[in-house]
Amino acid sequence: MCIAEVISEGLPLSSIGVFVHPELPKEHVVISLQFGSRNIFLEALEDDSLRVSSAINSKDYVELKSGCNSPLSHVIGQPLRWAWEMINNNGYLDGIQMEFAKSVASDANIIQLQVMASRMDYRLVTPIKITK
Repeated sequence: MCIAEVISEGLPLSSIGVFVHPELPKEHVVISLQFGSRNIFLEALEDDSLRVSSAINSKDYVELKSGCNSPLSHVIGQPLRWAWEMINNNGYLDGIQMEFAKSVASDANIIQLQVMASRMDYRLVTPIKITK
């Protein structure tokens, strides 16, 4: 699954799944984003890198029932407009930045997911106002 395909289709985010590892029950290690019938899985790997795929081995994880309470729940209903891979100074993918917005004219919600200590960290990116 290519994120570019999801962006070009313009489908809104319809649901979010949050998964934990059985040995780390409080740490989010996989996030699933569903756009219509398409799923994108963002998986924190043990080496602190990020894997983006269309499927995961569900035997390795436990899905939390509170996916709607994830830090991303406020972007449900909005299409993914832009996405950027975040490559760290060691040269590997350890994060993704995603921009959700209903239209070009609407305010965007920019989210960063970064793998830290084999778990997901969430950040909301806010614009910096420049005054003259």
